[in-house]
Amino acid sequence: PYDVLVYRLIKELVTNVYKHSDGDRAWVTLYVENDTLHLCVCDNGKNTAARPGKEDNGIWHKGLLSVREQITELGGTMSAADNLPEGTRTEISFLMRGEDSYQHFVS
Repeated sequence: PYDVLVYRLIKELVTNVYKHSDGDRAWVTLYVENDTLHLCVCDNGKNTAARPGKEDNGIWHKGLLSVREQITELGGTMSAADNLPEGTRTEISFLMRGEDSYQHFVS
């Protein structure tokens, strides 16, 4: 089910670029290394990630919080940081265990 899961992650992250960052470009990098999937989405909008209390001041919108919750349940990591000189960089990594281990996330 990785194709559907990854599609949903990319869709949410790219949607956030255009809805919340005031950016007009996004760069998506996706690769697998040693059974770990790595996804990175960068934009050229506002530098908003490295602010104190970022989860409390609206930077982490409902969609991003949902993505982070799913990634945490998978045992993965998600981080957001400023993408200097402008924009935000969101990175997600999780181990691909195979079989039906993530099926409940895409049904």
